[in-house]
Amino acid sequence: MVAELKEMNIELMVSIWPTVDKRCAHYDDMVAKGLLIRTDRGIRTAMNIEGETVHYDATNPEARDYVWQMSKQNYYSKGIKLFWLDEAEPEYSIYDFDNYRYHLGSNLSIGNLYPKCYAQTFHEGMTAAGQSNVVNLLRCAWAGSQKYGALVWSGDIASSWGVFRCQLAAGLNMGMAGLPWWTTDIGGFHGGNPKDEKFRELFVRWFQWGTFCPVMRLHGDREPQQPQVSKDELIVIHCVPTYLLSSKERQAAQQCVQAQPTKSGHTARMSTTSAQNTFRSARICATTLEPSCKLLTRRAPH
Repeated sequence: MVAELKEMNIELMVSIWPTVDKRCAHYDDMVAKGLLIRTDRGIRTAMNIEGETVHYDATNPEARDYVWQMSKQNYYSKGIKLFWLDEAEPEYSIYDFDNYRYHLGSNLSIGNLYPKCYAQTFHEGMTAAGQSNVVNLLRCAWAGSQKYGALVWSGDIASSWGVFRCQLAAGLNMGMAGLPWWTTDIGGFHGGNPKDEKFRELFVRWFQWGTFCPVMRLHGDREPQQPQVSKDELIVIHCVPTYLLSSKERQAAQQCVQAQPTKSGHTARMSTTSAQNTFRSARICATTLEPSCKLLTRRAPH
């Protein structure tokens, strides 16, 4: 299947969760070797989704190697070179931050390092295997995650104008923090009825903004659930403006971020709903973040 997809110029990405089910054949071995996150009190269960699970301790070099070797054996060796590293915060059913303990220390003291170490697990393994330009999708990041090829998205967000507005602010802060690759779920993840005209307007506006983001990506769980689209109904559009491609090439060559806040002088010369709505990509863009909004813009001076 992987070979067949490659012939169609499609790269298969596999979703990885850092959780280990207690019924898993490797659970006891990982516990014995100290490769899982520990708790100072209570039952050692972090989440209860399709079974009781515990996260592997990404701050432990031995745990990183253990997880990578399993992933290499089952996926990478079969031609899969892209990974969707979900659940990267990590998420806990109950957020007793003082209860979790990692190889490097308590969750309260070093917990924010987890997503960086999670990305490190796969980046170092793939690099050691000879791959260059490693980029993997993650649901969370921390300072230094960009070193390990983290393409970060903002998580399973709601489908609303208010949440859409937050994505712009989050993305600009990612860029200012030196994380060049970030994206969102276009249209939001939770909710959004395609038959609702108000949602359709939000979806179109989000798509317009997504075109100028570092990565354009759609991912959602529409409610109510929609019938499955048949193969004959799918239309694939493969057309990317050349100026967007060139901007990404410049970003990689110059080691800079693509989307940045505009300079104050440019912002003052643009008529927008708010100066905070503008960001600089390959072009200066003003984003519509409110429903039924007519936006007038002027070309900013060079």
